[in-house]
Amino acid sequence: MVQVTGSKWTGATLMLFIGMSIPCQAQDNPCGEHGQCKTDLDYQVGNVFGCFFYNLIFFGGTCNNEPPSTCECVCLNGFKTDAGGICVDIDECTQGIPSGFGFNIAVCTGFNCVNSIGSYRCGGDLDECSLGTDNCAENATCTNTVGSFTCSCLPGFTGDGTVCNDIDECSLGTDNCAENASCTNTVGSFSCTCFPNYNGDGTTCDPDECSLGTDNCAENATCTDTVGSFSCSCLAGFTGDGTKCNDVDECTLGTDNCE
Repeated sequence: MVQVTGSKWTGATLMLFIGMSIPCQAQDNPCGEHGQCKTDLDYQVGNVFGCFFYNLIFFGGTCNNEPPSTCECVCLNGFKTDAGGICVDIDECTQGIPSGFGFNIAVCTGFNCVNSIGSYRCGGDLDECSLGTDNCAENATCTNTVGSFTCSCLPGFTGDGTVCNDIDECSLGTDNCAENASCTNTVGSFSCTCFPNYNGDGTTCDPDECSLGTDNCAENATCTDTVGSFSCSCLAGFTGDGTKCNDVDECTLGTDNCE
């Protein structure tokens, strides 16, 4: 039998290689597959140099063969820690992306957003008008544009489209009511009504000369109002053009029915 002897440093060198080739127990990742666990220095050094060599050099040191019970999880981009400390996907479409200043920034503004694991993508144009996600006023029309939309107040309203106020056409004198009609403002419009003794739709009001007494019919005639004018007709027993009506002498003319 050949006995092999050597110094303690020869043994230490041997143990160094053995220690480096036998790392500490592999650590289960408590952060999930989308994060990394930041461990304490003792455990990290032990993993690199081998537990035995670490304890041999640092007398009284401790190599953590067991992974620490807690650690700080550092998530990959597109992930965040949940209540249990596990790195989970961030839904950028609904939550936005971190700005670095304590608030999130919206993504895909005006376009369809599709979330994916750890990322997102922006798709085609989003029709805010059809979806009802626009901020146009009730009395405005919404027009979709690529990546956005526009708002325009309806006729009879004024504003920037997000706020539309009624226009009082009667007060402004922008109505088209006739001279002999009254103007009444309504929401988004106005109405016209002819004055008494005037006939029409309010935009055109024909005076009723017969009612107004501005006709020139004879005393023994009837006045009939017409569009834009009037007519006169002599009463029975009178003859004339209506403006002049003379009595008919039935006895002389023999048109009577006396026996």
